[in-house]
Amino acid sequence: MTIERNIFQRYSPDFKKLKDYGFKKVDDIFKIELLFKEGLFKAVITINSDEDLSGKVYEVENDEEFLPLRVESNQGAFVGEVRAEYEKLLINIRDNCFTKKYYIFPQSNRITNLIIQKYGNEPEFLWEKFKGSGIFRNPGTRKWYFAILDTDRS
Repeated sequence: MTIERNIFQRYSPDFKKLKDYGFKKVDDIFKIELLFKEGLFKAVITINSDEDLSGKVYEVENDEEFLPLRVESNQGAFVGEVRAEYEKLLINIRDNCFTKKYYIFPQSNRITNLIIQKYGNEPEFLWEKFKGSGIFRNPGTRKWYFAILDTDRS
């Protein structure tokens, strides 16, 4: 799994917030270039209209992609620092421009967002084996009042 997919796995972009953050729209692609690690590196993040996000990191000095970032077995101190700062940059984008998707299906997410807005509590995912199944509890009594369960068709 890529760094980007791991960070944005259950999030959906808010295209208005992307523009406010500094993303530029060209055709159907939102793009931003950000310097990090004291200006030594440049992150280029793109998001298309299908909500596919990709990112590349370039060394500013020679404008070449910094490939050691993508090699998971590369655990050197410097590469680790670059990776950590890049992840921090991505998390900042996620927290400012994306909304959390709790479930795979849009209807489940719409219901979840309505419950969060009206009652202020988020779903709890109690079962490791059934990661797509969540419940909502009354905060006072801790009793369930709603469940969205991911079940097999059979």
